[in-house]
Parts: sequence; structure tokens; C-alpha cells
Amino acid sequence: MDSLLDFPRSAVHTSTEARLTSLFEMGRGEPRPYGRPMNLNLEPIYKSYDSFSINIYKKGHFREIAKEGVKMPLLNHDINLQEKKVVIADVDDTICETCHVISPEMAGQISAMIREGYVFAFISGTKQSYLLEMISSQLKEQHFLLATTGTQCLEAHPEPKLVYNHTLQEEEKKEIMEALEKLTAKFNIQTLTTTEDQIQDRESQITLSAIGRKAPLELKKQHDPDGSKRKVWVEFLKTVLDQHKYEMNIAGTTSIDITRKGMDKEWGIREFARYYGIPLHSIIFFGDKIHPGGNDYPATKIVDCMAVKNPAETLQKLQQLQKINNLNLEDQDLAR
Repeated sequence: MDSLLDFPRSAVHTSTEARLTSLFEMGRGEPRPYGRPMNLNLEPIYKSYDSFSINIYKKGHFREIAKEGVKMPLLNHDINLQEKKVVIADVDDTICETCHVISPEMAGQISAMIREGYVFAFISGTKQSYLLEMISSQLKEQHFLLATTGTQCLEAHPEPKLVYNHTLQEEEKKEIMEALEKLTAKFNIQTLTTTEDQIQDRESQITLSAIGRKAPLELKKQHDPDGSKRKVWVEFLKTVLDQHKYEMNIAGTTSIDITRKGMDKEWGIREFARYYGIPLHSIIFFGDKIHPGGNDYPATKIVDCMAVKNPAETLQKLQQLQKINNLNLEDQDLAR
């Protein structure tokens, strides 16, 4: 399979296929520079226009979208939103509240964008069974799940299909779990649920959920809101695990994810793009932990990123991205 265009027609919405035709042609051009997080201010800065304007872009910059009688957001950032047709998003605290099902409003927005031709993939340290419940149970359109930090890829519609899976070896799992047991003993980290719910084997990743994945959400939010406890814990883990073998990243609300070295969200996004033939410049990533030490930070090395604080902000920015591109398409039709 060379690209998403090679899916059977029944697997990809017609509008997605048509939109991606130009997307992949666009991918043959000159590569753009990456390697920086972009905390784009998509808060609506409104300006009224009396005249119609068609010249929307100059290279690498968003200029103006103006239409008579319409108030539109005015952006001027070094990012070309017109080329962003593939949305890859973190899950916990980005698409939904930690360990919760996505809201009807979020499901409706994502579904509408998929029907218009956007491709959506969700990347998370969470294992695939939870992502199917949290996301796929609410979406009826084609989308992708990049579970356990992208080490597993599922085509989630119409029926879940595992595309690839890079699992840890048993000896690796044993080594990581023993290190996490030393950590919980040294820092007296007590779970509110069960031991299995605190230290989870997710096949290609081992995750510590400090007070338990299924602990009450409010208690989880209060436990380590700024990540300071987990920064100390990660430093300890680096003394008992080989840093040349493993990645140790702060994730979610109370979690630390451990994978093989190099298998972070940069790797997960790159592998997904490579497998489906997606140009990296066509991807925009949404995440709530786009800062050094956060598990979303590696994504900044290869794609443009949009920092968000919570699902409400993600929803707002998705709505604005959709509105901007829809008006651009209308303007192109009028220009013909």
C-alpha cells in the first residue's frame, strides 16, 4: 500500500479520497522546516470587511480571509493551514477528559471534518481496547488509532483492523516492571485501585498510572497537576533503567509511559505517515503536553503542532480550522 488512496473505496469516504488526491500531489514539493512547537493563537481576532478578498496565502504565511458581511479570524503565523488535511491528536486532556469517552460535540465536529475530507488519527499512550471505547464507539467514519504511543496502528472503521504492532519482548517487560516496582516502593506511591491498574502492561509499552488509571478523575487531576512529582520519578527511573534502551515520558494526568528508545510520538507519527504515504507537511498535531519532558513534545521535531490546554480549546480550534479551510475553498471556486 503506497498511500491512503490505495484503500478500497468503501473504506475511505469519497470526499476524503478526492481531497487527498491534491494532498499527495502537493507532497512532491519542497519540504518545509520543522522542529519547533507552535502555540498558535487561534482565538478569534475579528475584523469586519466591506469588500471581498481572494488572495489568501503567500508562502508560509496566513494572510486574510475576507468576505462581504462576514467576520472572520485574522491569522498571521508561519504555518500554512491550507495544506493541513491530516489531523493527528493526542487523546487524554486533548480530545477528551482523561480516561473518558469523547463528548458528543467533539464527536460531531470530528465526524463533520472527516466527511469533508480530513483524515484523523489519534495517538496516545493508552492501549487499543480503551481507545476503541473512548473514541471509536462515538465515531462512524473512517479514522485511525495509534495506540501505545503509536507502536500499534488500527484502522478503526468499519471494523477494527490491526495494521502493525511493535511489541516489547518479555525480558524487556520484566525489566521495566521491576524498575516501576522499585519506584513505587521508594516514593510510597499508593494506588487507589489495584496493582494491575497502577502498573499496566500495554504490550508495546509499560505505563505507570500513579494512583490507578480508574481512580476518580478529580483525584487524578489533583495528584500531580504540574508534573513535578513525575519529573523526580523519571530521574529516579533513569538510574535503574538504561536510558539508551528506553524512553520514559510524562503522560496523561498521573502517568509515566515507558517504551523502547526512539519509540515516542515522533516515531509514531513518522511510522504512520510512512506506512500510508502521507507527506509530513500535510499533518497538524494537537496536544496538551507540547513542552520539554511532555510526551507530546517529540512531535514538534517533524510536524507543525498546535498546543491546547483542554478538550474545549481543541474543539474551538478544530472548528476554526474547518471554517478557515471551507472559506478558502469557497473563495477558490469564486476565483475560477
